[in-house]
Amino acid sequence: MDPAELHRANTGWTRFLPFLGWLPEVNRTTLKADFIAGLTVALVAIPQSLAYAQLAGVPAYYGLYASLLPVIVGALLGSSPALSTGPVAMTSLLTAASVMTLASYGTEQFYAYVILMALLSGLFQIGLGVGRMGVLINFLSYPVLRGFINAAAIIIALSQLPAMLGLQLKNSTHFLSDVLHVVEHANLMHTLSLTFGVASLVLLALIKKFTPRLPGVLIVVTLATYISYLIGFEADGGVVVGVIPQGLPSLSMPPMDWGVSMQMLPAAFVIAIISFMEAMSSSKIIAIKTRTQW
Repeated sequence: MDPAELHRANTGWTRFLPFLGWLPEVNRTTLKADFIAGLTVALVAIPQSLAYAQLAGVPAYYGLYASLLPVIVGALLGSSPALSTGPVAMTSLLTAASVMTLASYGTEQFYAYVILMALLSGLFQIGLGVGRMGVLINFLSYPVLRGFINAAAIIIALSQLPAMLGLQLKNSTHFLSDVLHVVEHANLMHTLSLTFGVASLVLLALIKKFTPRLPGVLIVVTLATYISYLIGFEADGGVVVGVIPQGLPSLSMPPMDWGVSMQMLPAAFVIAIISFMEAMSSSKIIAIKTRTQW
């Protein structure tokens, strides 16, 4: 492709269909590297997506569906090679907290509203993308980006205290109230669950320190699952993911209740903004570390 054609490609259809820019460059060598990278990401994304679904208050297998389509769309239409797509912990928590005010936790109505919330926030994000709002991240300093990510990590870690201690407590709409509730019921913790949690964290830290190239999340999840099966963890009172349905669900629109949709709009907008900023900040940090354009 000569310079004139390349310029036309970068300013023409490629602007709206980015895959037209990189697809012609795919060859046997790059395809092999991409296959290895894709397999690695998939092996890590599967256990992570199950966990994110539980953060959102929906069955674990919902996370598998949520991690499938965004990756395909992001690969074809994403404008940044450093952009991570799929469910994330922070927006999963926000979704659960927002929907909890509209439906009872763990009901079919709750699940339907979670899907509707995802649809509404996705529409807002499309608007942000069309409006080229990603440029706003250029006005945020690196310490602010790091602070945002670290704060999200603290909130996510604290939200997992009930699961870590094996406590099945009812969630409220206030995060700090849930933390205090866990502290008050710490004497009811399930010792084996705590052992699994602490051992998993220690093993993850050791893998990251001594063998960072290995998929630590996959290794820990596989090992913990096998040990859980051997010792009868569920029979001893432990909570497990359970059966995951085979295949994919049929595509359908969530029930559109316009009154509920109007109530969801403020929360959907906030989730869209936070998700947008989180994705952009992560992309910028990766781009800074790899010295690439984001």
